[in-house]
Amino acid sequence: MADQNIKTKAGAFALLPDELITQTMEWLDPLGLMQLGCTCKALYAFSRQEDLWKLLHQPFLCAHTSLEPYTHHIPPANAITRLLDLSAEDFADNWADKPFILTEPVREWPLYQQWTTSTLLEKYGEIAFRAEAVDWPLKVYMDYMMHNSDESPLYLFDCSFVEKMDLKVGKYEKSQYWPPDCFGEDLFDVFQDQRPDRRWLILGPERSGSTFHKDPNATR
Repeated sequence: MADQNIKTKAGAFALLPDELITQTMEWLDPLGLMQLGCTCKALYAFSRQEDLWKLLHQPFLCAHTSLEPYTHHIPPANAITRLLDLSAEDFADNWADKPFILTEPVREWPLYQQWTTSTLLEKYGEIAFRAEAVDWPLKVYMDYMMHNSDESPLYLFDCSFVEKMDLKVGKYEKSQYWPPDCFGEDLFDVFQDQRPDRRWLILGPERSGSTFHKDPNATR
C-alpha cells in the first residue's frame, strides 16, 4: 500500500480537487496534455484518463466521418416526404403536423434562377449577415464555408436578409420570391411590426445546421 500521496508533488495543482484538475485538462490540446503529464507522476496519471482522450478525439472524428451512409439509401419510413405542391385545404387537413418538402413552388421564384455563389458574392459580398453568434460580411462567411474543417461549422441564419438585400416579397411585379400558396393566409400579419421573425436566409456547408428543437417563436 502506498504510504505517500503523490499528488502533493503536483505543485499548485495539489491545491485543487481531483474533479477540478480533470476539468482544467479538458481545455488543453493533445500536445499540452502530454506535456503536462510529463511534469510529475500525479499529473501523468490524471493526463492518461481515457475519457479525456475520447473528448479530444471527438472533434476530429466528427469532422472526418463520412456523411454518405446517413444521407443515402434512407428507409422510406424515415425519409421526409417530397411533394410537388399542396393546396391550402390539403395542407390543413393532412400535413399541418408532418414534415414535408415542396419541390415545385420554389422553381417559380425568380431567385431560383438568379442566385448562385458567384452572383451572391458579386452583389452582397460586403453585407454582414448573422452566422449563429457572429455577424460576418458574406464574402468572409463564404470563404469560411468553403475552407473550414470544423466538426460543427457555423451556418448563416439571418432573419433580416429581406431588408439587407432589398428584396421584394409576394406575388407582385418584380418580386423575388413569395410564400407557397398552400400555407394560406398569414395570420401573424395582424401583429404588424410586432410579429415574430418568420423568414430566414440559411446557408452552410455539410455538417452545419441546428439540432432538433422546438421553434422558440412558436410560429408553426
